[in-house]
Amino acid sequence: DAVYAGKLLSASRRIWNQIETNPFFEKAQPAPEKNLPAGAQPAEICYFQQWRTSVNGISERAAAALELYRATGETDYASKAKVLCIELIRHLAREGENAGRFVSKDGTLAFRDWSYCWRISGPRVPLEMWRVFKEESFRDAALLVAERIVREYGKNGMRPGKKAASSTAAANSLYLSECAGLFGRDDFRMWAQRAFDWI
Repeated sequence: DAVYAGKLLSASRRIWNQIETNPFFEKAQPAPEKNLPAGAQPAEICYFQQWRTSVNGISERAAAALELYRATGETDYASKAKVLCIELIRHLAREGENAGRFVSKDGTLAFRDWSYCWRISGPRVPLEMWRVFKEESFRDAALLVAERIVREYGKNGMRPGKKAASSTAAANSLYLSECAGLFGRDDFRMWAQRAFDWI
């Protein structure tokens, strides 16, 4: 339905313009009025920070720009997606216990709930950027994320972890399966299958 598709694209452009220009997104967001429900992202990830330059905000803006580029082919969106993804990768720890994790400027971990792996945004952004642009920095970041998942599975005896939700395990396994296909890594495929078996 071309008419409906046009409406969706028009709305997407308006949303993009809002998140890029509205001063609201430059202010630290206030604390929630009520306690967040059990299982929600910790408040410090979603509040108390300037959204546009937070790790979450950067990832979501990169994902939005990438999807608008996929939909329109307009190079301005491609350029913005690349700039934002490079900024996101700067927050990716490359060594130490947090290697393969995205870390905010204040040292807190972003994307703690790995069920977000199935979305285009979050830790998936470099992988999706690699699909489209095939740039080495995006591939390296995507692999680092995958290797962190494998490392954590190894620590937990080939299981996602006693406290891991099935949705998180499924998202991780899906991510590893995709990386296995894209990068020819049989070890990723093996770990993905073991996690699926655990689920």
